[in-house]
Amino acid sequence: MKVLLLLVSGPPGAKPCRDELKELTKIYEELEEKGLTVLAISTDDEKTVGKVKPFVKSKGIPFTVLLDTNSEVIKSFSGYIPPHLVILDKAGSIVYTHSGYSKGVEIEVKEIVEKLING
Repeated sequence: MKVLLLLVSGPPGAKPCRDELKELTKIYEELEEKGLTVLAISTDDEKTVGKVKPFVKSKGIPFTVLLDTNSEVIKSFSGYIPPHLVILDKAGSIVYTHSGYSKGVEIEVKEIVEKLING
């Protein structure tokens, strides 16, 4: 792994989270072989966690989706607004964070990831 892109996401039914997952899937499929690892963390609670696996399967999400039903991950990020994106370099240092989804952020994310992969 050269770069880890971590997405902390709210319920998969939430439009901003769906949009972010769609864009990250495109980036992942293009850059996985070059060293990009993506982990998504769903912050669904006990009432909605059962919807995560069917959603992931139906959308063909190719990377690992972890569950955080107790919101432990959220607690480590101040100012968290789902979806929350974090890019870490190969040393594990955070090089980029972004809260919320705005169209076009995927362009910036892809550029950062490519720079990290290419050294």
